[in-house]
Amino acid sequence: MLGHTCERTAREVSCMAFLDWADQAIEQGVGRRVSREEALLELATSQREGLVLMPSNSKEAQFVCSCCPDCCGVLTGLRRSERPADRARSSYRAIVDEQACIACGSCSEMCPMGAISTDAGFATVNNDRCIGCGVCVAQCEPNAISLERKPRTVEPPDTMDDLYELYDTMR
Repeated sequence: MLGHTCERTAREVSCMAFLDWADQAIEQGVGRRVSREEALLELATSQREGLVLMPSNSKEAQFVCSCCPDCCGVLTGLRRSERPADRARSSYRAIVDEQACIACGSCSEMCPMGAISTDAGFATVNNDRCIGCGVCVAQCEPNAISLERKPRTVEPPDTMDDLYELYDTMR
């Protein structure tokens, strides 16, 4: 972030660590303990700012990053992909209630993957680009967008160690 101005937030710290990762961050002087209330407030702020909440991809959460599409390498890589939905390990996608949509464009403006357009007079979602992050849901004031479970869901491994083992078998 040094020398870079984020398009979505002025905050310098937007990620949280839990369990062993939190202990390590505190030991190294790059983290601090926060209350549950402060953590929830930070997550709500991230959501309001249009940041993508990206947890560790395991049932035992080790971290949650609040990522911006212009700052985060993971989101940048996904965005450059022709079909980000194929690369993101998400079990959800955005759907639009066409009757409730007022085509204000707030969802398409904030979508980190450019998956939403309002050309039809209401928001439409390109399922090849939607990573199911929910940024659009948080931005939609008429509540016309929600997340639905995909027909084929992804079950995350129990721990980060299990995730790393899974990656090793994929090489």
